[in-house]
Amino acid sequence: MKVLMIGWEFPPFLSGGLGVHAYYITKHLAAKGVEVLYVMPYKGVKVSSRWVKILQVPVDGDVGPYLQVLDGKQEGAASGGEIYPVNPIEGAKGYAEKVVRAVQEYLRTTGEKFDLIHCHDWITFLAGIKLKELLKIPLVVTFHSTEYSRTADRPCEDILNIERAAVSVADRIIAVSNKFKQELVQRIGADPGKIDVIYNATDFEPFERVNLCGLQKKHPIVLFLGRLTFQKGPEYFLRAAKLVSEVVPEARFVVAGNGFLLPSLIREAAALGIADKVFFPGYVSGERKVLLYKYADVYVMPSVYEPFGITALEAMAAKTPVIVSKNAGVTDLVKHVLTVDFWDVEELANKIISVIKYKVLREVLGRNGYQEAKTYTWDSAAELTIKTYEKVLR
Repeated sequence: MKVLMIGWEFPPFLSGGLGVHAYYITKHLAAKGVEVLYVMPYKGVKVSSRWVKILQVPVDGDVGPYLQVLDGKQEGAASGGEIYPVNPIEGAKGYAEKVVRAVQEYLRTTGEKFDLIHCHDWITFLAGIKLKELLKIPLVVTFHSTEYSRTADRPCEDILNIERAAVSVADRIIAVSNKFKQELVQRIGADPGKIDVIYNATDFEPFERVNLCGLQKKHPIVLFLGRLTFQKGPEYFLRAAKLVSEVVPEARFVVAGNGFLLPSLIREAAALGIADKVFFPGYVSGERKVLLYKYADVYVMPSVYEPFGITALEAMAAKTPVIVSKNAGVTDLVKHVLTVDFWDVEELANKIISVIKYKVLREVLGRNGYQEAKTYTWDSAAELTIKTYEKVLR
């Protein structure tokens, strides 16, 4: 089976879960004999992989919140924030045109043929729709988020129209959780009969390899890790941190990640009187990220919208107790976590305090969460993806 897969990020380019997903799903598809050509933008750095052929397409300007991460450092982002295009629609149209031309040239020079097209998120959908028409092969689209969830319900209508076109034209649709499937049906107009739910997973190997090496800490550590955008709810984390600090004054809070909210979050921490207890290390990756998960006493994901939430599984892989927003898609899967309404900062603070204060609760959540997370693998996600492919090829 040969798959033409179109994305817009792949390590070392990352802005969130899509790049992680692309990395692992292509790796495990390849292990099962699926040949993938992965198409992505070229932004001055050549990307390669041992298991997947990568076709990079030169693009003018930016095609999304596109972060360049090299050797654990983030480059090209003003003030440590995300890079958003001035005109995302024109960027997507330009990317689509160049992808179509590059794929046509690739097919002409190699003589290869593909069985299907698989696109990831709205930036790639215009290219996928056009190539389905030209190549006369099926189209599968994976939604990792929607314009509603990315913008905290302040959507761009033109982007919504691209997403609506994709659910209409696609032969199959992959959603990353059952909760998110309902959003696609109710808000984007997807046919529920066309949707397959395939959950993300996490790679346990880095967590097994890295240890704290006897590191000692003087303070309980409460961790937030994610993009600093309205969607992820970091402001609710800070408000809860203020309440926690009144009961557990020795607690310290880490807000790891970059995004346009960073300056306002720093000001908010100062206004709340907890600036000396909140640390903003910026974007973290690799071993530093694993160590941060393991060092934390509790991981908090207070997302306003969260189609899945890979970071919750990563924290569980580190045996760290997890508190997540009730509307996160990952709560379809995991039970050994504490859940809370993102807006209920008092309840969030109460649960953070409980985890910090009660060692038995902390140990039970960490141990059981670890075992639960191990049952969700990229291998099974790849197997289900192949089943989706087989449906469109019948």
